[in-house]
Amino acid sequence: MKLNQITRGVAAVALMASFGASAAMIKNDSDAVKVDARGLNLNSQQGQEVLYERLEVAAKQVCGETTVHRAGSLKRAMDNRNCFEKVLSKAVDSVGNHGLVDLHKTS
Repeated sequence: MKLNQITRGVAAVALMASFGASAAMIKNDSDAVKVDARGLNLNSQQGQEVLYERLEVAAKQVCGETTVHRAGSLKRAMDNRNCFEKVLSKAVDSVGNHGLVDLHKTS
């Protein structure tokens, strides 16, 4: 894994606001994606699922494609997948919502 991939995986997630607020930020050194949580009831399963899907999309935007065909090589796909998993896990953990954590464990 390249150093920049490790950096992206380790330091990729920063929540810029608590999830009681309106948004979160998933980022690496050069990319950032705002994840909007406004209007979501994180006490409901539906709200947790919607936020989880948004976090997945943001993590993919930050880390890149995870399929060999789209990434261009097996190594790049594996590096991107590792980044994706780390970024998503950090984002989920940072939210501090047990339902979201449980959803992530079963996905």
